[in-house]
Amino acid sequence: MAASVNVYPKPLAAITGPDISCVNDPVGFEGSVTKETDVTWKWNFGNGHTTAQQQPDSQSYSMPGAVKVLLAVTSKNGCVDTAVHPLTVRPLPAAKASSLSEFICLDNTTVFQASGGASYEWTPATGLNDPLSANPQASPPVTTDYQVKVTDSYGCVNTAGLTLRVVQPVTVQATSDTAICLGDVLPLHASGADNYTWEGPGLTNTSASSTTAVLNSAGAYQFKVTGYDNDGCFSNSSTMRAQVNPLPTVHVGNDLQIMAGVPLNLIPVVSSDAVRYNWTPAEYINCPACKNVQALPNITTTYTLEVENSFGCSAKDDIVVHVLCNQSAVFMPNAFTPNNDGLNDVFK
Repeated sequence: MAASVNVYPKPLAAITGPDISCVNDPVGFEGSVTKETDVTWKWNFGNGHTTAQQQPDSQSYSMPGAVKVLLAVTSKNGCVDTAVHPLTVRPLPAAKASSLSEFICLDNTTVFQASGGASYEWTPATGLNDPLSANPQASPPVTTDYQVKVTDSYGCVNTAGLTLRVVQPVTVQATSDTAICLGDVLPLHASGADNYTWEGPGLTNTSASSTTAVLNSAGAYQFKVTGYDNDGCFSNSSTMRAQVNPLPTVHVGNDLQIMAGVPLNLIPVVSSDAVRYNWTPAEYINCPACKNVQALPNITTTYTLEVENSFGCSAKDDIVVHVLCNQSAVFMPNAFTPNNDGLNDVFK
């Protein structure tokens, strides 16, 4: 008895793709088949992904090592062929970047250092003498974030970064020139730097941004403040002038007593620079804004005279005026005789 056997051609699968890749880089594979074209496709990329497409999407590998990419093709008659494509996934270079100095003063230079690869590219190129060098000289005009692309001999790329701080010059601004009156405290303030040193008379603190000066005599004074940055790169100074103006003098006189109803002339002794006068309280004063005044108080009163000179500086003095009422001014009977004799008949 004879039997017939059908022999079908076996498809031959093939994979085209790179032999070496880098971690996380996209990798493209193409599948092909001969001797039989009506086939189904089944890919296994060795990274946990599979597909039934003939031309699959690009793949990537998160871990370095050896990988086998498998492609199985099956004809409509059930004949199967499997192609294997070895792939070596290279680790990324251990990119490192550092600077010899954490900061530089403006217009100074430091050197960067990169390692881990065969070639290097720094970005941005601003302030670098050779951005393709592993160790370029750096002198940027402002604080800058740099990144270096490190490429190894297999073409795998990694990056590293650093920040170079550039210290800028300081410009110190001090309190504007001013004038005060003798006895006032002079406020002083500086800005524009991190640290300060003050020079001048009467200073209460020589190392603060804000301080005061106590000046005990009238005249012209000068103060100097020097500011420094925290990194010791730069300093800058500023000066200011202060005029201490004299106070006027005033003496109203010693306390005194007067009889009620008797006018009192107040004639103070005042320095020649006084230009304004103010008596308080103004009640019972004939001219509160005059130097010499007449007062007619009806009770004991403390009068204060404040005088001001052309600099706006003022001084004051006071006097107590005691108002008396006694027999020399008022007769007060202490008895009466209501006998109709015309003498002290009524108490009033």
